[in-house]
Amino acid sequence: MAREEVTDELCSLVVVAEDIRDGRRQEPFSHDEIYRLCNELRRAIAILSSNEGEILEEDGIDL
Repeated sequence: MAREEVTDELCSLVVVAEDIRDGRRQEPFSHDEIYRLCNELRRAIAILSSNEGEILEEDGIDL
């Protein structure tokens, strides 16, 4: 999977965060959005921390 594909979900959630921050969206993150955001942040950190985007099996993170 290309790195761009891995970050698509994270980017869409960042747009939601910006909408909340800027007042374009009144509702806070839903439980599902928070869950997805946490997972996507973990995936992004794993990609940035690993060599060539390898799976970090010792941390249980599946990319």
